[in-house]
Amino acid sequence: MKTAIAVALAAALLAARAPAQTEKPVIAVGNLRNAAALDPKVVEGLDDMFITALQKTGKFTIVERKQLADLEKEQNLAQSLKLDAEKGPLAQVNRLTGAKYYILGSVTACEDRTKESIYEAMGVATTQHVSSVTLDIRVSDTTTGAVVQAATVKREKKEVDAGTTTIVGPPNLSSGQMAETAREAVNAAALEVVNAVFPIKVMEIEGEVAFLNRGEGGGLKAGDELVVFAIGKELRDPDTNEVIGTSDRPVGKVRVAEVLPKFSRAAIVENAGIETGNIARPAR
Repeated sequence: MKTAIAVALAAALLAARAPAQTEKPVIAVGNLRNAAALDPKVVEGLDDMFITALQKTGKFTIVERKQLADLEKEQNLAQSLKLDAEKGPLAQVNRLTGAKYYILGSVTACEDRTKESIYEAMGVATTQHVSSVTLDIRVSDTTTGAVVQAATVKREKKEVDAGTTTIVGPPNLSSGQMAETAREAVNAAALEVVNAVFPIKVMEIEGEVAFLNRGEGGGLKAGDELVVFAIGKELRDPDTNEVIGTSDRPVGKVRVAEVLPKFSRAAIVENAGIETGNIARPAR
């Protein structure tokens, strides 16, 4: 009996000392929109790849698509009945699914083609196989209505001297160069979502070195330049009272020197008051 009590007490102490599990933010992801008059199956394929890329980040709990589809139907009904009109549809997403963020994207370009280039002066003709994907991504905070991130992601690959084969039909996302290009595009789009919800931040400063809370797999590489911002106040539209952003102020620039498993070291190249807690965004 005493042994059992001792084991129970030890287990309780270990549980108390264990770090608390941080709940992952819940996100709702709308279907990618077809903004380029593409074959619907191509957009569906990119949509599936985007969801998979978001899941692989391990950062989020994603609302089931069926639940979101049912919600969209309910929203249409709510709008017709003028329910929750003062809160808007994003508030309904939050209320009915618990999602803190709503991600909406569009496929604005997806091409897989051959391109012939003729250099008359040299008497040379080359053929390129060009694959490209462009996605627009918008991340909105369902509790405030603010758009916290809006980005365009484009990835392109070229194979020189690709032969004389003409590519016919819709892009093939299942194999080859087109599949690699599509995968890079959706991974980059998923990273934009990660950066919107978990901004890159300055953890510590030592002399002319800033330590950033983004390590391997976080999209940074040596040589990347980032602009550092001090977060300002919320900006509200005077007519709608909608939060449309924050008055962030640039305070410097850093260049990534080394990416480690859990964090990165960056050299401070411009400093107008960089402090710990500032956020860093890729220079565009």
